[in-house]
Amino acid sequence: CVFALVLLRAGNDTDKSNSIGPLLTGFLIFFALAVGIYPAMVLGQASIARPLWEPFLLMPLFLLLGLHSGVALVQLLTLNKWTDKSIEQIRRLDLGAVGIQVVLFALLVITTTFSSAGKNQLFFGEYALWFWVGVVFIGWALPFIIGSSAPPSKKVIILTQLCFICGAFALRTVIVFSGQGAQAFTGT
Repeated sequence: CVFALVLLRAGNDTDKSNSIGPLLTGFLIFFALAVGIYPAMVLGQASIARPLWEPFLLMPLFLLLGLHSGVALVQLLTLNKWTDKSIEQIRRLDLGAVGIQVVLFALLVITTTFSSAGKNQLFFGEYALWFWVGVVFIGWALPFIIGSSAPPSKKVIILTQLCFICGAFALRTVIVFSGQGAQAFTGT
């Protein structure tokens, strides 16, 4: 995010940004992908004992969460550059990202051998508040409802970006901590 902001600032200068910009952008994309995928790869090493940490589903989910949170933070820090057209593009991007997050998480829970006791712990037990309030309501439902029903404006985008960042943190927390629970990986 910091490098992207520096790049935006450098874009206002003329000669220096043209030679540094593409190279720096390439590095930023590489590091964003690496940081987004690395936690899923590390957790995936224990996927046999902890099925919620299935690396092939966690990698795209964590990558999407990281990229979407980073984009949301950059958008919040550059809100004075928004135009009506960019606000509409941000809204469409956000609605699509929420839909993909929901689908990836549903696939993660449905297709893994995550036990029924583990699912109960996640949905109704120790992590239920984090999941239902943090992930479902703040991270998914609130931004979707606001983004699809309210007319696009800076205030709406600010609220939805803050919700996305909080929801992404809550979803990562739920996946990491509920995946560690002993009930999550005992027989179904």
